[in-house]
Amino acid sequence: MLPYHKTVGIIIKSRSFGETGKHLTIYTKSFGKINAIAKGAKKVKSRFGSSLELFTESVLYMFKKEHKDLYLITQTKINKSLPNISKDIKKFGVASVISEFIYNFVPFAEKNIQLYNFFSYVLQLVNCLNYEEKILLGFMVKFFSLVGYKINLISCSSCGQDIKINSGLTKNLSARFGGIICDSCLSKDVESIKIPNSTLKILEYLQKKEFYSLSKLIVNKKSEEDVKNVVSYFLQYYFSDKLKSLKVMESISSYG
Repeated sequence: MLPYHKTVGIIIKSRSFGETGKHLTIYTKSFGKINAIAKGAKKVKSRFGSSLELFTESVLYMFKKEHKDLYLITQTKINKSLPNISKDIKKFGVASVISEFIYNFVPFAEKNIQLYNFFSYVLQLVNCLNYEEKILLGFMVKFFSLVGYKINLISCSSCGQDIKINSGLTKNLSARFGGIICDSCLSKDVESIKIPNSTLKILEYLQKKEFYSLSKLIVNKKSEEDVKNVVSYFLQYYFSDKLKSLKVMESISSYG
């Protein structure tokens, strides 16, 4: 007898499966990222209704197929719907990029309740708040912390020396060492990128502050691009094998 499971999950990818079914990638609270099939989900009078639409968080009842990393969904009910995302192209674009991070950079079957709750929470904010671009920036910066790669912005990531953000015009960031690098350590042929102090302050703000405070944050286009460049730089270092065939950062840069 196939094992029966119940969990809550967020739909992050949807493809056709046969004429009437869906092949779904779902980020679940109990099992991490999974692939699943929902037979008949594309029918007009499907028993699943809208519970398997993109970004919807649903309670899932499913069987695990033997000898396969694939689940068969038998029953669902909506746990949290996000109606504004499907109606607003800006919200849909931001939600899509956020989901791409989960789809591309989170391993299958790796349970992370903290990341799941964070992902669910951020999608709800995108649905109900009107500063989606800042939420996206905050998500990208906080994402590294939740997958074990928190960017060190306080002290030299090589020697540990405290670094004053206000001194000088720019600072150096090294993905190899995991964050900011002092000038002395930089002389050791450490690969790095330079960012303005103003961008470093924004990165620190995004890393520490709650999302509801982001409405007060002023970010010009140059600083926004700088933050995205930092994110891209760290993604390239930590996930280079996955970025070769993916266009996540291009999606971020072209968004809007």
